[in-house]
Amino acid sequence: MSEGYLDFKHFPNSLRFRFTGLPVLAPVVSGFFGCHLEYIDKPTEVLIRRYGINIQDNLLRSSYIIDDETAIVLGRIMEGRLVRSAFAIELTNGRFKNMSRLLNLFGKALGMTLSLSCRDKFYDASLRFGDALIKLAIAETVAEGFYGPRKVIHLIELFHKLASSTFEGRQFTTGLILSKSLFAYAGAGGSFRYGDLFRLEKPIRLRPGIAVDKRFWYLVDGQTSFLMCEKNLRVPSMFVLVEDGQKPASFTDAYTLSQTLQGGDALFRVISNAEFSITTSDGLDFSYKENSWRVRDLMSFIEIISTRLDISSEIAERLLFYALYLSRRRLSSIIWIPLNIEEIERYVITQNKLTQQPLSIKEEYLSPTVT
Repeated sequence: MSEGYLDFKHFPNSLRFRFTGLPVLAPVVSGFFGCHLEYIDKPTEVLIRRYGINIQDNLLRSSYIIDDETAIVLGRIMEGRLVRSAFAIELTNGRFKNMSRLLNLFGKALGMTLSLSCRDKFYDASLRFGDALIKLAIAETVAEGFYGPRKVIHLIELFHKLASSTFEGRQFTTGLILSKSLFAYAGAGGSFRYGDLFRLEKPIRLRPGIAVDKRFWYLVDGQTSFLMCEKNLRVPSMFVLVEDGQKPASFTDAYTLSQTLQGGDALFRVISNAEFSITTSDGLDFSYKENSWRVRDLMSFIEIISTRLDISSEIAERLLFYALYLSRRRLSSIIWIPLNIEEIERYVITQNKLTQQPLSIKEEYLSPTVT
């Protein structure tokens, strides 16, 4: 037994957290990771029995990945580097194969929030364990080693405003790339980011409290053009992708700008009305839509679709393209792939065939016709 440690069930005021904080925490976290959640207030006993994990062997560890679909995150109450108490949340039916870093940083954010709330005896738990916790976890992930979490949170708040803004009565998309080094985007050191950098006539600083200049943000579309932001939140330039230069290997590469974002770079963009996203250089995509946060690892999506449907990754890429296309345009639809194509007539009332020869979803130039 680690000296001075108590499982959360026996910790002062833990019952108050269970009735005020947990009802907020559980749905927000399960929605964020797209999984089921179980709260465990006696992690020492339960995790040894289920997985052979004794958390007291290393109380500074914040998460465990059991397998691709199961992970454990600890909520720890800290005093310096001393862990006074902890509970566990078991996440099941999710996808955690490539999320080790995110889970560790989420555990860090959960511990920071829990430790602060503990000082107030968890009376503030209903305020701390909702979106505020998720934004802190995202900020820790994006900022790690490069920026500061407060600066990233400021950018998140800014894009929240931009996503609900209109210019001359119309919704618009926009985007920004946060980078610790803009010199690479200008081709310094022989680097090439598949675009051209244009310096602004008047650089701006994205200071908190300054009104959003919608005309300024309207100048870039967040798809082929982006404002460039330094780590001190100064915006001195604009970056425009070179259409013939960027030749991504797949739709996922194009969506995540995998050949442009590197190191600690992060892409902030408004996708559609009231929807914006943050994409990291390692392919994690945090999206805010319908008043809730989601994290997606698009590469694992491709693997899942390919495996379960027994199709090539190329076709899976195109299916994902159409799914995201429909999502961004608020269109509801079902993409159905029958095991036996000859059985379609048994299930559909009508069939529409536009051309004599079939249209292939693998051909990008046919996308306007297919959609």
